[in-house]
Amino acid sequence: SLLLLWLVVLPLAIWVLRDEIALWRRYFTWTAVRYGLVYHPLAATGLIVCISLTVSTLLWQSYVMLLGIPASHRQRLSQRLFKIRQQGPTHPLWRQVCDGRSPHALPDLPTTSAQRPPQDQPRPHRRKRTP
Repeated sequence: SLLLLWLVVLPLAIWVLRDEIALWRRYFTWTAVRYGLVYHPLAATGLIVCISLTVSTLLWQSYVMLLGIPASHRQRLSQRLFKIRQQGPTHPLWRQVCDGRSPHALPDLPTTSAQRPPQDQPRPHRRKRTP
């Protein structure tokens, strides 16, 4: 959906603002930007949606890279994986998720406490990077 925004919504917003952008290139002031966005509310909304969803995606990916996937999200993923496997090859995501020949095939995720590793052993923590 993010790619769709960048390929459809953003070019339309820039097209609507093309006269304002030409003015900004000649005489850039923040007041000109403000008035350009105020008098073109749909274009401003499109720009804001594209930028905000991109920033939120980057923040989420940074969070996952630094701290790992939260337990609640991991549980939802394992439930979805179970449903896909339960439906079998008729599910549209079967080949990408469950077929062993796919480069995107996922390993089994633990779904119950019986399948999880014992809790008495400490889990390895990720090292924090030093600058």
